[in-house]
Amino acid sequence: MVFVLIMIPIIGILGTSIYSYYNGVIWQEPLLMILGWWFSGIGITFGYHRLFAHKSFKTHPIIEFIAMLCGSAALQNNVIKWCSDHRLHHRKLDSKDDPYSITQGFFYAHIGWIMEDKPTNIEGVDDLQNNSILKFQYKYYWLIAIGLSFLLPFIIGLYYGRPFGFLLWGGFLRLTL
Repeated sequence: MVFVLIMIPIIGILGTSIYSYYNGVIWQEPLLMILGWWFSGIGITFGYHRLFAHKSFKTHPIIEFIAMLCGSAALQNNVIKWCSDHRLHHRKLDSKDDPYSITQGFFYAHIGWIMEDKPTNIEGVDDLQNNSILKFQYKYYWLIAIGLSFLLPFIIGLYYGRPFGFLLWGGFLRLTL
């Protein structure tokens, strides 16, 4: 995990810079990055956080499916695991049992906790474990996440004759930002 969390920004920043220096930039590449960044961010804030973790509202299953797909592209884990961690965070706020307590510092609260080698318990999400959309995502998370984050930008780039440019802008740099 540490290797991946280091390599994505390196490839995102250096790879995109080097590629752009030698091949230029077409406007569709940064547009894909911005749209992908926006949709994956909405998937986390609207979908993972408000819809699934907090149950702030109810919506049609098609919207749930779209929110699940968008959130998957953020590579922040599947909904069930994400919500389990987030609900535990609220139940045990700023205690030693809080999975990402800010009392251990900004870095730890945002990314450091992911690098710890500790068991990945899933609890407090029985309501989500019966959702067929989320069961599907749980089973195929890595295929969905990698497909949307890297394969889709590459395929779109094939249309423009710039698969690596789209992969770098729409995949690696988007995730870095």
